Amino acid sequence: MSIIVSDISYHYFNRPTLFESVSFSVSPSGKASLIGNNGTGKSTLLKMLAGELTPSSGNIRVSASPYYIPQQIDFKEQTLAETLGVSEKIKALQAIYGGSVDQGHYDTLNDDWDIEDRCRVALTHWGLLNLPIDLPILQLSGGEKTKVLLAGLTVHNPDVVLLDEPTNHLDYAARKKLYEYISQTKATVIIVSHDITLLNLLEETFELTPKGIKLYGGNYDFYWSQKETENRALEQQIDAGQTALRIARKRAQEIRERQERRASHGERSKQKGGLARIVLNARRNLSEN
Repeated sequence: MSIIVSDISYHYFNRPTLFESVSFSVSPSGKASLIGNNGTGKSTLLKMLAGELTPSSGNIRVSASPYYIPQQIDFKEQTLAETLGVSEKIKALQAIYGGSVDQGHYDTLNDDWDIEDRCRVALTHWGLLNLPIDLPILQLSGGEKTKVLLAGLTVHNPDVVLLDEPTNHLDYAARKKLYEYISQTKATVIIVSHDITLLNLLEETFELTPKGIKLYGGNYDFYWSQKETENRALEQQIDAGQTALRIARKRAQEIRERQERRASHGERSKQKGGLARIVLNARRNLSEN
């Protein structure tokens, strides 16, 4: 499933524009990173792609409902099932197993008979063993909460995945699981991260700035080599500009000096000419007398 962003901008009320003229696309099964300096709006842009924010201008089209894991999550009094978005199905499943013939329960379950088993397998896969699906998530550590959300990737198998700093609180084993998932998934993926290993698994790099976005057709190492090339070229341009400025200043100084010499020579010639006329007039007056 694809992601298409067309000329979007975003600004907060009574604050400068965060970014503008942002256009890019990620093709089906494409995997891209979104990088940029702190404060450029990477997380804000990811929220827009997830449908949690509306751009100030422009359009966003995501061809499937994205599975989004934000960097900051305000966990409330909710169970693991609620966090995974499967609580209603599990309630319906348990009601049916308890003898319910209510059509509403069957409609809610939607033939997803193995949902409870899939959740258990997914949690175990991400290192959360023997956790009851009705456990309050606030009883878990930060890393464990992230693992629950990552387990949702296994449960739902989404077509579009948006991840904001997903490895921040993960142990090595969980990070390795995530690397494996990213390498193998056929989903369309966009990730904001400072994890170089993770970024190097992604085939495109988008750099976000206040003035727009630029695509680098490769992973993070490729992006970095391109940035170094750009920086060297910029330094050469600056050096060339400074050299040209020094030459221009030198030439301007030489022109001024020539003009000053000519002006000085002209003044001396004028003075000599005036003196000669004075002497000539004096001699003429003497001869007449």
